[in-house]
Amino acid sequence: MRACFFLLVGLVLYGCSTVKERATTQLIYSGHLFTLPNNIFVIVPTTSPDHMLILKYGPEKGKKYLAFSEFIHNDEMDFGCSQADFFAALFTSPVEVNCGQEPLDIFREAFIDDRDAGVWRGNNLTVYFSIDAKKSFLFAFDKTGHSIMIDTDFLSKAVLKRMVDSAL
Repeated sequence: MRACFFLLVGLVLYGCSTVKERATTQLIYSGHLFTLPNNIFVIVPTTSPDHMLILKYGPEKGKKYLAFSEFIHNDEMDFGCSQADFFAALFTSPVEVNCGQEPLDIFREAFIDDRDAGVWRGNNLTVYFSIDAKKSFLFAFDKTGHSIMIDTDFLSKAVLKRMVDSAL
């Protein structure tokens, strides 16, 4: 009896002392696998033309969200070049492309100036990031030029990088 008690206590202590890896939530969006932060409160799919998917991480309206959408080129935005070339010119060193200077200036003010901005590259995606304390944006492009926009109001750069690592 005493041996069983010590064995049971030992198993309980061993089980409590091991660090378990947190489970992850994976999302396949537009053919790419993203590893999402846990504790999603609600998932809101939309029927919008850009196939927006909103993940809420709390009950407060308009707060703690992560949104995925297809970044669709429309007639209201004339970049003067392809979206992929435009964002490459915007986020990287001066690139020789024939993109419109005015849209570059407007987007630079909104997404580059006074923000942590850069690029993460992989075999499947190139992800341009624009991060600050209030709102962060990721613009992801695959080899075909298909684009995904991801935006959030609460995730850090490190969390966003982990999230897209599986898709890169």
